[in-house]
Amino acid sequence: MYRWREREHRGHLLTPREREIVDLISRGLSNKEVGRQLNLQEGFIKVHVHNICTKLEVPNRTALALWRLRAAPASIWPMSTGA
Repeated sequence: MYRWREREHRGHLLTPREREIVDLISRGLSNKEVGRQLNLQEGFIKVHVHNICTKLEVPNRTALALWRLRAAPASIWPMSTGA
């Protein structure tokens, strides 16, 4: 649990684009689907996901989605409600 608390404050390290990607991943979208939503190639999304996981020190996209849903403080990063 300590590691989650330590990571929850790292959301500020992400760029707006990275935050968009994390939001979409946390909704269950694949890299391909995220790419379509953002008009980016799937390979570029993979690079973003790798960089995001590195910044937040999470091992994979599943842990990344869990971080977004559990640990990211709503006051810094409210869950977007758009499609």
